[in-house]
This record gives sequence, structure tokens and C-alpha cells, in this order.
Amino acid sequence: MHRLAWLGLATALWAQAFEGVPRSEYRSRRDALRESLSGGLLILFGNTEKERGELRSGFWQEPNFFYLTGWEEPGAILVMGPGQEALFVPRRDPERERWTGRKAAPEDADVRELTGFDRVFATEEFEARLPELIKTASKLYTLTEAPAAEQRSWRAAMERECRRYGLDPQRTEANLQGRDPIAEEGHARRWWEYAVAAVAAAIFLWLALGTSRQPVPISLPWLLVLSAASLVILVVVGALLWKRTRFA
Repeated sequence: MHRLAWLGLATALWAQAFEGVPRSEYRSRRDALRESLSGGLLILFGNTEKERGELRSGFWQEPNFFYLTGWEEPGAILVMGPGQEALFVPRRDPERERWTGRKAAPEDADVRELTGFDRVFATEEFEARLPELIKTASKLYTLTEAPAAEQRSWRAAMERECRRYGLDPQRTEANLQGRDPIAEEGHARRWWEYAVAAVAAAIFLWLALGTSRQPVPISLPWLLVLSAASLVILVVVGALLWKRTRFA
């Protein structure tokens, strides 16, 4: 399985850089791997948006999963064994798709053509369908955490590429783990930033001192109504935005 991991990583990196690999090629890869399973069942989990995706850097699929499926959307599961294979994808979430964009769903009419799988189910059904899928399997295969030697090799390769392109290794590692290194760093403000803010405030104060009240008639009741309505709209919109984004 470790050879599969390395081969999957290399091929996935190439495939994501140069699009256009046909779905039949991924099916051929699965067929070739199925022959080596010896009657076993392979369960492979794709990355989720929480693990490898956020709004600034975009989603990055688990390399082995991408190598076998070519599927680039989060939360999917691959199940393949003797004479069978299936892809599980999440059901549609309209609220989330307002921020992430439209995703494929198992109920879509063209989902089989889009994924290259004849059997596509909802990930929410995975546990319920699992007993049926594994009842004829003699073994069960999945990917576990890579051994320490392989992790050191990956880290050495990452650090080498960071030196080559002048990247920060810690930030790169955080991005690969689906974290936001800029938000985590929390830089302290520099003195000149406070100076700029002070100068701007002084300019506004100077402009305010040089003004005079204009003889414009104001209806106090309407002023109160408009102020109250603006405050309500601000609170409601702010609450909805916090509920969906947590201001991230």
C-alpha cells in the first residue's frame, strides 16, 4: 500500500496540474489495483473541506483518492472490491454551497457520467450500506498514517522545495494541513500603523472643527425611525453573516 501511496501522490500532482485525464483512465487504474486485492475490499476516504480546504487556498484532494478516482470534491468515499465499486458523495447543502459553490450530489441526473462510477450513493448512507458491501470480502484494506521514516522523507522533500522556491516551511506545512497560517500568526501592529491612524484621526478632527451647522430642517420622529430601522438591519445582517461564516 505504501507503493500505491507514492505512485498516487506523484500521479495526482501531475494530474491536478494538467487537467484532461479521461474517466476511463481512472477506471483502468482501479481495475489494475483490484487484481492485487486478492478478494479484499478497499475503502478510501477523500479529504474533507475541514481537512484540506478553505476559501483562500482552495480544496486539495487526498492524493491516493485522486489517483484512483479523479474526483476533486470534498467528503467522498471510495469502496471497491471483487466485481464491485461505488463512490459515496455528500448530499447537496444549499446553505453551504452559497459560499463554496455548487457541488455534485448523488441525486443529480448526470452524477454517474460526471464521476465515472455506475454506483453513486450519499455519504450519509455509508454506514448503512457497509455491511452489504463487505459481506463477500475476505480482507479489508484502507490507508493508515504513514510510518515515521516515510513522514521524514515527505518533510525533507517539502523543505527542499521550499528552499528552491523561497517559501516558508512552517506556512507551507500549515497550508497542507488545511490551516490558515496568516490567521494563526496574529501579527502585532507596528508603530507606524498607529502613527497613520493617529494622523488620519487628526485630519478628520481638524476638518470637523472647521465646519458649521447648516440650516437644514430635520424631522426628529423620522430621524428616530430611520435610525432604528438601520440598527435592526445591521444587527440582523450581522447575525446571519456570523451564523454562516463566523467572520472567517
